[in-house]
Amino acid sequence: MHKQTDIYISKGNAFSDLASIACRIAEKAIAANQTILFVCESDIDAKSLDELLWSYRESSFLPHQQSVSPSPSYPIAIASSQGANDPSFKATDTNICVYLGPTKLAEEPQMKRRMFIVRNDQKQLESARALFKQLKSNGEDINTHDLRR
Repeated sequence: MHKQTDIYISKGNAFSDLASIACRIAEKAIAANQTILFVCESDIDAKSLDELLWSYRESSFLPHQQSVSPSPSYPIAIASSQGANDPSFKATDTNICVYLGPTKLAEEPQMKRRMFIVRNDQKQLESARALFKQLKSNGEDINTHDLRR
């Protein structure tokens, strides 16, 4: 079971805004020797995040692969929730699971920390509120980070 849940509300509403936050999270995770699984809402978003992680900063090396499983060689894995609908999808345990959007996997891996990064648009904010209520009703502690300010 995860120990901490965070919801980040992006300042912007483009996928690039979410991906930029994801890169900063990845940088911190790698510095702390943590494994991380990013779950994007589409294959296109997963590919965009993959490209951004390769070019994020010259001073940062963020070893990653498009997969459901972080590994010693690639501590950052990128999957799409579209692929999660495949019966063979099985995310392995990870230190951190980051959703780029308000939709979580039906079958989540074991993790120490779970994060959701949502766009600053009405539909995603409504979904994030519903998610917050659902998680709260399950007795979970949630930290909200409003980056719009």
